[in-house]
Amino acid sequence: MWHFFSINPNLTNRNPKKEFITKIDRTTNNIKKTIEENLSIISSENLRTSVASYDLFWEDKPALWISIDGKNLIEVENSQEKIFNGIFKSVNNSTDKNLTKLIFEIRWPLIILVTKIQGKCLTGGAWIINSNTFLSRASVDKLNLLNFATQKLIPMDVLSELKIKVWDIPQLEVATRFIQNMVKLSLQIASIKDLKRLPFLDDQGVDQFKIYATKLMGDIKLEIQIILSSAEEMKNFLMKLSYSDDHIYPNMSELDTILNEVIKYLTSVSNSLDEIELEQKTLFEWVDKLDGWKFCVIYASNAYLFWVSYVISSSV
Repeated sequence: MWHFFSINPNLTNRNPKKEFITKIDRTTNNIKKTIEENLSIISSENLRTSVASYDLFWEDKPALWISIDGKNLIEVENSQEKIFNGIFKSVNNSTDKNLTKLIFEIRWPLIILVTKIQGKCLTGGAWIINSNTFLSRASVDKLNLLNFATQKLIPMDVLSELKIKVWDIPQLEVATRFIQNMVKLSLQIASIKDLKRLPFLDDQGVDQFKIYATKLMGDIKLEIQIILSSAEEMKNFLMKLSYSDDHIYPNMSELDTILNEVIKYLTSVSNSLDEIELEQKTLFEWVDKLDGWKFCVIYASNAYLFWVSYVISSSV
């Protein structure tokens, strides 16, 4: 009621409670219809997208649960932008965008994206998106979930309620360790760039900065070591593949090349860490020189996609 009177203070209505609730219900149903229609358009023989639940909570907040189930991880990843475009359209195509956003804020403050490969989750995790953050964007072009989403494990009771099964294949563990630490490393490097916004520091501020930078750079070294170790483990596995395996899964040759690039780049980054001093200027100069970082992230993401697709395909 507050919403309707706030946009039209002079509104006269004989039965506002009944009429406003009717309009909200109608708008809510239109949102659901638009989302479901767009998910249906995206779906194909090799990719199924659907609403898993409109009512389940994530911890203490209600959420809109979207399920993606694809034949391989590459198709699933490529479908994410289309899915969010569908949700985006449910707001922008509405005759009352403010009301639609208000409904999302109340009914679905969170959007949960559950990705599955051939019917099962890779890790039992899901992407958690704040509705307000997502719907305040101008568009979803060149969507990157890392920009506004976090990944967390789905609670066991929800896994059971939604009948979600999880892949249990040892070879997937190394890939999970590889990509999870790559995400952590990306956030740590981004945090260094954020430090540029700090105002002028006095002596106490400089001391606090050094304490923080020391811990941060220590964490970065650790993440790089874990990523390099995981990449080497994956390469050793590839060396055992026969020609027939490589012929059936042609991405394996490209995967080996990609892993070599990741190892080469991160090894050089690791070596450079020993040469920098933990001063603001030096640290900022170091992070600015990471010219190939974006390509390294892309290589790592592709390596993860190729690896998971191969492991699951060879297990079914």
